[in-house]
Amino acid sequence: GGVGLAAACDLVIAAPEARFSLPEVVLGVIPAVVTPFLLRRLPPGRAGALSLGSRTLGAAEAHALGLVDEVAADGVEAALERQLGRVFRSSPAALAAQKRHLDALSGGAALEAQAAAAVDRLLEVLADPEALEGARAFADGFAPAWFARPPRRAS
Repeated sequence: GGVGLAAACDLVIAAPEARFSLPEVVLGVIPAVVTPFLLRRLPPGRAGALSLGSRTLGAAEAHALGLVDEVAADGVEAALERQLGRVFRSSPAALAAQKRHLDALSGGAALEAQAAAAVDRLLEVLADPEALEGARAFADGFAPAWFARPPRRAS
C-alpha cells in the first residue's frame, strides 16, 4: 500500500532508508488499484518493470525513477517543514488551478474511471483460486505452490 499512497501524492518526501516494493504478483494478485496512480508518476515501461519484477527499490532509486520527489538527507521533518513553508506561501486558488491544469493536460480527469476499472479488475483476479492460495500462504507464513527459488549455480 505504501507505493500506491506515494504514487497518489502530489509531493513525495522519503527518508534515505525508505524502501518501495510492489510484491503483489508474488502473492498471486496484481497491484490493480495502485497502477493508475503509478502511471501518473512513472512511464508505462518503468511501472511495468516495478510491478512485474516485485523487487524492492531504495529511496535514491525511487527518486531517480520519479516515484519520490525528494530524498530528505537532513530528515523528513525538516524537508516537510521546508515544503509546507512553500505551500503556505502559495495562493490556494493558484494551487487548485494548477492541479486542475495538470489533470487536464495529463489525462488525470480520467483517473476516477481508471481507478474504478482497476477495482473491477482486482476483484476478477481475487476470484482466482491462485490468488486465494497466495493470500493463505502469506497469512500462514508459507510460500505458495508456484514460488520457486532460482537454482544455485555451481561454484
